[in-house]
Amino acid sequence: MLRGFSMMFVIIASNQMALGRLPPMMMKNAAGLYNLMRNLGGAVGLAVINTVIATRMAVHGEALREQVTWARPGVMATVDSLAARLSAVSPDGAQLMALKRIAALVDQQALTLTYNDVFMAMGVAYFLAMPMTFLLAKPPAAGGH
Repeated sequence: MLRGFSMMFVIIASNQMALGRLPPMMMKNAAGLYNLMRNLGGAVGLAVINTVIATRMAVHGEALREQVTWARPGVMATVDSLAARLSAVSPDGAQLMALKRIAALVDQQALTLTYNDVFMAMGVAYFLAMPMTFLLAKPPAAGGH
């Protein structure tokens, strides 16, 4: 609700900056072109974010899987503990179920690190683009003419 409420203020301001200096007879075509470019930019942005998620998920997953080995005492203690708790549910497959839980935890942590990377990249892009707002021409107070 808060995001939707604040988005209205951002959209109104950006629409006014983009279209505020145009004469009324050009407004329809300009608004259509502006909406097309806004939607296209959103689609490209989402595609870039999905690509970053896919590549960073693989990188973080591999890095975490390298650390979860049989040689680490903490990993073995966790597997044994999980297997002991899961043996009440299924005595035959407790070890396999414990390993699946460890794999799910590794994937969960890799996804968390991936989203941290995405949010950091979005923040950097925002702060790099913010100074460009000073290059925008201020629209006239009475509308476009």
